[in-house]
Amino acid sequence: MNARQGSYNLFDKALHYCAFKNVKLQLKLAQYETERYQIHKQNITIDKPVFITSLPRSGTSILLDVLTKTEKFSFQTYQDMPFIFLPLLWHKFSHKFEKKVGKIERAHSDGLHINLHSPEAFEEVFFKAFWPQSYQKAQISIWSESHNLAYDKFFQCHIQKLILRDKQKGYLNRTRYISKNNLNISRVKYLSQLFPTATILIPFREPLQHAMSLLRQHQNFTLRHESDTFSQRYMADIGHFDFGKNLKPINFNNRNETSKYKQNTLNFWLEYWIQAYSYLLDNKTENCTFFSFDLLCESPMQSLNHLADCLNIEAETVLKSLSIIKKIETHDLEIKSVNKQLIDKAYILQNKLLYLSIN
Repeated sequence: MNARQGSYNLFDKALHYCAFKNVKLQLKLAQYETERYQIHKQNITIDKPVFITSLPRSGTSILLDVLTKTEKFSFQTYQDMPFIFLPLLWHKFSHKFEKKVGKIERAHSDGLHINLHSPEAFEEVFFKAFWPQSYQKAQISIWSESHNLAYDKFFQCHIQKLILRDKQKGYLNRTRYISKNNLNISRVKYLSQLFPTATILIPFREPLQHAMSLLRQHQNFTLRHESDTFSQRYMADIGHFDFGKNLKPINFNNRNETSKYKQNTLNFWLEYWIQAYSYLLDNKTENCTFFSFDLLCESPMQSLNHLADCLNIEAETVLKSLSIIKKIETHDLEIKSVNKQLIDKAYILQNKLLYLSIN
């Protein structure tokens, strides 16, 4: 989830409003960019991309940080804002005015620090552009397996642009694509069909601690959105509906009814945890790889070796990030008010996930 909006000045905000109010124009300019750089003649193959996806607070950001440091992947960065659709044209223009900004803590207040060159999750903007109807209700539906050919063509071309941009900057080893997008858990089948050689990396955590972390971040962003309307607008624009006043849960069961639990309770988030990972287990493809974030933090060297092997990366490039793997912060839990049936279901589900986990 993006945190740079906290440092936006008046000009930055105006530029953001202009860019996101004119997404259709960005799409037209993206086509112009494709033709100008003759993307289809660049002979850039999309092989073995990695899509990191899961519920938020499962370790997706740390995994993205670890894997992008291997220098094997192309990815979106904060510097791509706000013209996310135009990675080549916007880079050519914006790098001339690039500010040297030190790392700042992201909006989660979780100890992770970012700067303009840090990887970030912007993929959802593309899905919003091609499926605007999917975001109009209080919940987001599971993605249809019927393909939108215009999106498929655009997204494949966009990935090629990111790889080309890195090649032009001298990053010749960045020949694969990687992203982190929490809402991709609603479309694992779609992505598996579009990219047959992809790995969909799905981290998971112990359910009660994970649910508590989700609850705390929901409370954190609810307060933030109440006091900062631009923050709420910004996160909705980039497709982050995970927390706060923007919250749009994924409708994993394809039902009209909403949860009987209130969103500011541990029951709500534990039930959501169960729905999410039940859906993923029931709908996993051969591309899906489950990865225990708890085990990563307990045995980082062993887990990173397994991860490198799974992704066909030299282990030493992944082990460079060994020092950033920290012990998971645990929350004090008051479980007397938590539905025992939910707890039992969650731990049965966790055991199934652990059985499938590569680490």
